[in-house]
Formats: sequence, C-alpha cells, structure tokens
Amino acid sequence: MIGNLTKLESLDLSDNVLSGEIPGSLAEVSSLAYLDLSNNQLSGRIPTSTLQSFNASSYSMNLGLCGPPLTSSCPGDETPRDSPTSTPDDDESYNEESETWFDKLWFYIGLGAGFTIGFCGVCGNLLINTAWRNSYFRFMQIIGDWLYVMITVKGAALRRKLALH
Repeated sequence: MIGNLTKLESLDLSDNVLSGEIPGSLAEVSSLAYLDLSNNQLSGRIPTSTLQSFNASSYSMNLGLCGPPLTSSCPGDETPRDSPTSTPDDDESYNEESETWFDKLWFYIGLGAGFTIGFCGVCGNLLINTAWRNSYFRFMQIIGDWLYVMITVKGAALRRKLALH
C-alpha cells in the first residue's frame, strides 16, 4: 500500500530491523527524493525503477539485497559460462571467442620472439665482441666479490651480536 503515498518525498526506515523484500509498490512513488533503508535485514532484488537511482549507501548493511545500485548481483543475473561450445557456423559469439584466442596467440608469439631476439642480441654480442665480453665478465667478477664481502661482513656482525645476547 506504500505506493499510494504519491506525494512522499523522503523516506528513512534505517535501523528498524525490517526484513523481507522491498515492496514493489514503493517503486511507484515517483516523487521520492530521499531514501534510506540501510541497517535492516532486507533481502531480494531491488525493484527496477527510480529506486535504483539512489546511492548504494541507501541499501547498505542489508546483506540479502542484490541488484543495481549494489555490486552484488542477483541469482540468475550471471551469464552462463559453461554454455556449449559454438561452431564456426554460429553467430558472432564464436567470432569474439576466436578473436580473443587469436589475440592471445599473437601475444605469446610476440613474447617468444622478443625473448629470442633479446637473448641472441646480448649473447651474440658477448660472443662476437671480445672487448664487451671481457668487460662483462670483469663486471660480474666485481659484483661477485662485492657480494661475498658483504655477506661475510654481515654474517660476522650477526654472529657477534648473537654471541653477546
């Protein structure tokens, strides 16, 4: 019967321990400018109408509610993911799936080609250019020596610290 209140502009029923579904007749109140149904025990789908234009905070803490403007979707709203596979003679759904597969294929081909070219570019230069090869291995030797010294020093400091306690 709440739909008969055609002049209703504001409705705050928050914190009232209301349960059940939102009445569909509430959607018929076109003059409603403010609505707060938060902190109740309402459940079900929010009626489609001007009620969906309110903020999600108007329906907060009603764990059973679903549908727009809330992020939780109602049962039956999801598109079935386990639908039978389509054949090339089917409509556009097959084309979208095959384009996605095709795009992934090109991504992996590009990834493999990029790795191969980069790896060969670095290793090929180290094999061909003697000066670069010597500089590279000298640099790696310096890094290795630095790491060895740092690990040894930090390990000795840790052993001293543990021995004192």
